[in-house]
Amino acid sequence: MHQIGVVGLSYRHAGVDEVARFAVPRAEVPARLPALRTLLKASEILYVGTCNRVEVLYSTEDGTAAGDSRDEVFRILTGREPAPGEAARILRAWTGEAAVEHLFLVACGLDSAQTGEHEIAAQLRGAWEDSRAAHTCGPLLDRLVGEALGMARRMRRLAAGVHAPSLADLAADRVLLHLGGRLEPVALIGVSPMTRRCATQLHAAKIPLVIVNRTPQAAEELAASFGAEWLALADFRRQPPAVSALVLAAGGGALSIRTRRAAPASAASACTISSSWRRGAASRSSCASHPCALPLTSASRGCVPSWRCGRSAPVSRGCARHSSRLPRPKWRVR
Repeated sequence: MHQIGVVGLSYRHAGVDEVARFAVPRAEVPARLPALRTLLKASEILYVGTCNRVEVLYSTEDGTAAGDSRDEVFRILTGREPAPGEAARILRAWTGEAAVEHLFLVACGLDSAQTGEHEIAAQLRGAWEDSRAAHTCGPLLDRLVGEALGMARRMRRLAAGVHAPSLADLAADRVLLHLGGRLEPVALIGVSPMTRRCATQLHAAKIPLVIVNRTPQAAEELAASFGAEWLALADFRRQPPAVSALVLAAGGGALSIRTRRAAPASAASACTISSSWRRGAASRSSCASHPCALPLTSASRGCVPSWRCGRSAPVSRGCARHSSRLPRPKWRVR
């Protein structure tokens, strides 16, 4: 597995704006994958992009050991040359066994902001399908990603009796707490597994929904399944309707909305929840009713962090102990 490499960034060490700068719109991924493979001089390549992470998984062209490809990935995803040291500061890299371990942790939800969440496995499968459709995923990555998804399924079976809420569950709970039994409209920005799951729970509570998306067709399709209203993002930004809460779970590199403009005209307070987490795996809602909302730390998720190592290294080469500039927690479930 020495020829396997992973380069990317996530909520663990970067803010949402920084992650968004490296994001590739989902519709453009299949067309750009062959060019990414050529520029990276890889034999196989796969791109994973979510609200909280952007990562490139690849295998080297000639089977030699994967090296530090952060400058190349920075150049490919941003379209410009990195300043001296910029790529090493922003991006993280794993090679060999550490890259394989990282992929398995991501697939099983153990590297997610909400430990044990299941959406990441579906997102990884979607990335795999995009790569196969673009003919940039060969036998090595096929086997590797297949094994990682198989491990994720086994993890779900082992944890069948344990409730592991996703960020969508937490967002829905926070919105319902904010509403306090009032049946007031809630806007969901973005069409993703996160917003679908959140919409399912809010719809079950009979909350009126407004589905907002850059692509009107996707917004209309999701809204039809819940009997909800829908708006194109451009229309929502130009003239936002009165809503009591706003849930944002959208990828891409462009600014979705300025929250100050999302304030409702008639409601006394609004609650804005974003699925994009910052360093420390802590999320806070900007809610007028709950201005001091507690961060969702590892303890509140039912896990105890056991730090492996505090050493800092720019690239992890075959060793999971030093795979990031920040120490990685090893979770043990209570």
